[in-house]
Amino acid sequence: MLVPRVVAKDLAQSEPGELVRTSGRNGPILGLIAKWHITSDAKLLICLTPPDEQNPGPCYMQIAPRSGTALSFGRDYVIVGDTGTEAVDSRWYGDFYAAGALIVAGERTLLQVAPMRHSYQCGDAFYDIDAGSTVGDVTAPGCVLLKWEIRLKPILELDPPLPPIFRFETRSRSGG
Repeated sequence: MLVPRVVAKDLAQSEPGELVRTSGRNGPILGLIAKWHITSDAKLLICLTPPDEQNPGPCYMQIAPRSGTALSFGRDYVIVGDTGTEAVDSRWYGDFYAAGALIVAGERTLLQVAPMRHSYQCGDAFYDIDAGSTVGDVTAPGCVLLKWEIRLKPILELDPPLPPIFRFETRSRSGG
């Protein structure tokens, strides 16, 4: 048995909320599959690792019918936010903060993502971590987590635990 559990599948057949690793023009991409709230039949790849030099932060692109194969981790992962004093900005007012910023707004946990440059997409989006979907406007007040990571959930208890598969960090707009 392979730990963690992974499956190879057609990227276009991946389900919303799945964590996948696929190939991009400039190397491997780690991403999340999202249902696009604008149209019910479209799915997006939320690229956590930059797909190229023009897209330094997490961005999204629409998944085409023949997008290739991906290694899927399914939904067997957790997102761990750093809630230390330096890693939280409590002044978020619903605007775009930074690509990759993790927003806690009411009961929702949202990842802010920008469209992949030159992709003709609709603009910045919020990816709802629990729903596996992008969402429209967010009206609840919120806080920004500036540091977070993704860890795979192993089938077996491991000691030591698996290291993070992805880490993200941005800076506060107030410079703190």
